[in-house]
Amino acid sequence: MAEKFVAKSKRFDDYLAKHGLHWFEKIEVPEEEIQYRTVVYRGTLDAVGTQFQVIVVLDDSIYGLLRVVLTPSTIEEGSRDRVVAFVNEMNYTFKSFKYYLDQDNRIYLDISLPSTAEEFNPELIVYMTIEVVLPHLKEYYPKLMQEAWGE
Repeated sequence: MAEKFVAKSKRFDDYLAKHGLHWFEKIEVPEEEIQYRTVVYRGTLDAVGTQFQVIVVLDDSIYGLLRVVLTPSTIEEGSRDRVVAFVNEMNYTFKSFKYYLDQDNRIYLDISLPSTAEEFNPELIVYMTIEVVLPHLKEYYPKLMQEAWGE
């Protein structure tokens, strides 16, 4: 299984290098801390006057993950119900990704990237970020913040 894992991560590394993309910092997670061998790529995405943390998680499972941290700090408890209603509406409306709140009321946007090692396409990660996530954030992030901050 290790060879397949290395293939995913190596393909992503090679794609980034070939296209001169320096968006991501590669972080290898020690095996003893996780269930699957994992490499995490951390970067940023600028949209709507905000710098979002973007995380790509690749491991030796069939799943990969593209995560956008929408609120790095907790939202007010008083706005939680409004945010949950908004998040539920977004999750119902859009199939390609899912919003969620963690236990500390921070908001995330996740896109699952299933593929076998042989079919892993690193271009899809970049495409999803630029062609799907970026336009979505431009349209919906201000609405989400209206719910989160009660404005």
